[in-house]
Amino acid sequence: MTTREFAAFCARMGLDPMKQLGRVEGAEAPKRSKYGARKCIVGGLEFDSQAEAKAWLVLLDMNARGDISDLIRQPRYLLQEAFRDESGKKHRRIEYVADFQFHRRQPNTIAYQVAVDVKGFSTPVFLLKQKLFAVKYPHIRLEVWKTGRPV
Repeated sequence: MTTREFAAFCARMGLDPMKQLGRVEGAEAPKRSKYGARKCIVGGLEFDSQAEAKAWLVLLDMNARGDISDLIRQPRYLLQEAFRDESGKKHRRIEYVADFQFHRRQPNTIAYQVAVDVKGFSTPVFLLKQKLFAVKYPHIRLEVWKTGRPV
């Protein structure tokens, strides 16, 4: 998406991205997150980072054009059920929360389900969950977007 297309999209949606990609309104000076991301609000929705907010705007535009459908935020995927081991210790379930989920449509093909995670870099925990996700949900394509848009 070019800068001109992005500006046109924001105008259609009634958004001022430069105004909205700042701090969360009403919040005190935010404490820096562990990985340096700053929360922001776009269209009344709070996002964990500016890259995630930009990805949301790109996905909204793709949805409006009909390239994708069934767009949702923060879908949860169960990777492992809770259990008790032989000694009786209880282990909590393991979940993966993606940033977005949608169905992608391409000409002359069947739509397929996509989960998107917007990351500045991949952590060891994410890499492990990515492998567990691939085994448990082979029918869902997990994409990692580095800068708020497909790589």
